[in-house]
Amino acid sequence: MTYSIEEIYIPLYFVCTAGIIANFLLLVALIRDPLKCFRNSSTYPIGNLCVSDMNLPFFLMLVVHIKHATVDFIIYALFNSSMLTIFSIAVDRYMITVHPFKHRVWMSGKKCALWICSNWTLCTIHPIERAIFGYKSYDMRISSSIGLILMALTCIVYAKTYRTLRKEAKMMNDKLPGRSEFVKKAERMHAYSLKIRQAREQKFLSTIVIIACIALVTLIPSVVQRQVYSESQVVTENPEERLIQSILMAIMCVNFAANPFIYYLRLEKYRKTFKILYGCK
Repeated sequence: MTYSIEEIYIPLYFVCTAGIIANFLLLVALIRDPLKCFRNSSTYPIGNLCVSDMNLPFFLMLVVHIKHATVDFIIYALFNSSMLTIFSIAVDRYMITVHPFKHRVWMSGKKCALWICSNWTLCTIHPIERAIFGYKSYDMRISSSIGLILMALTCIVYAKTYRTLRKEAKMMNDKLPGRSEFVKKAERMHAYSLKIRQAREQKFLSTIVIIACIALVTLIPSVVQRQVYSESQVVTENPEERLIQSILMAIMCVNFAANPFIYYLRLEKYRKTFKILYGCK
């Protein structure tokens, strides 16, 4: 049985459309910010991830019908940006936990913008190399493998951050015995504020690790397929492989579509912002 291109890529179209709409709504929420809770440098990487995840599904749908080097270039850059930004968010939360005071100096608005620009520069190195020296059979293997490595590193950074938070909590509990009442009261107040911050950080970090795990799970099938086949193009020309590739691409795009839903379900400030903006009361 033969299928038309439209029928083969229906799952991809559905997931990509959902991802574009969800990330667009999230980007609008971050920009309008009715609760004034996103006006900090830590929100910039989230916005950058949103831009990457909103545009990548569009160009993945476009590449099905248009075979052009420019479209391939943009897809590679957007994919690399999405993976690198997730890793950057994990590093940012680690710096907030380990060096909270230095983080305020290091990660000002301008420096965070420079960091994002540096990420985009790194993300275009491989696509530019492809544009100059031409396609190679291992290009897709390298790109997908880098994505997996970045997601694995994100999980490692999260584990290290979580361990640091646990050590801080233990140190605060060990300080209380043998102190004067005044010192104990001050330490209890500090410990209470620290627990609130730790709970908030753990909630956000667990959200990022969920996103990283989803990226790992959704990328693995495509990575395996790319390791088996040497096709360097984003979309294969082989009719027998197109149906399998369309399913794998749809699974991969779940990663880019799922992030706004995870933010909404896991983080209260995102949930409240969405309810105010879109009337989800």
